[in-house]
Amino acid sequence: MDMELTSQVPLFQQHMVWLKERTLSQVKCFDAAGSATTIRVLRGIDYVVANDRYKRQRDQNRKRAVINMSFGMPKTRSLNEAVDAAIRAGLVVVAAAGNSHADACNYSPASAPQAITVMASNVNDQFATAFSNFGRCAHIIAPGVAVDSTQAGGGHHALDGTSMAAPHVSGAVAKYLSTFAANAQPTPAQVKTWLIQAAGDGTVTNVPNATPNKLLQYKDC
Repeated sequence: MDMELTSQVPLFQQHMVWLKERTLSQVKCFDAAGSATTIRVLRGIDYVVANDRYKRQRDQNRKRAVINMSFGMPKTRSLNEAVDAAIRAGLVVVAAAGNSHADACNYSPASAPQAITVMASNVNDQFATAFSNFGRCAHIIAPGVAVDSTQAGGGHHALDGTSMAAPHVSGAVAKYLSTFAANAQPTPAQVKTWLIQAAGDGTVTNVPNATPNKLLQYKDC
């Protein structure tokens, strides 16, 4: 389940070489100019939750879904509540921390309490200080500088942003969930705990103060 501007889908998501057992779907909430209203995003979340509930009722072997939210806006109560409601409904939500080099607690969905919020680093494991949001509302760091991405009209190019970092985490979470039977799926809270515990601790340089220094790490990726 993906909630991301179509021109910013990291290339690895198109191929999914190591994640053949999962299906990537896209819910478009943004227009061609990259803009969206809060109500459109809320409707997108409602659609994903309802669609997942419908499919789980008809397929007992369906595994837990992951929503990737590679977008951001000023902190919005209704959006945070919708994100947490989706998590209570059983979906794992991964959110981009934002690209203002500011406190992620001031943005949504990054500040949704139950979401997994992702910051960005570069290939040298240096924090992306040029743009990545940070702070106690963020949880994990993933590659977000010069990430190969598809682009409108075909082909691909390199992009920076926590929107690039978040899908790395979503992919790792989806892979992790695929290792469990459908009737033994860990809860979203358990997934979040696993992700943070499995992450490399203190390996990223230039991380701002009061910010978790946890680098995405998954042995099978």
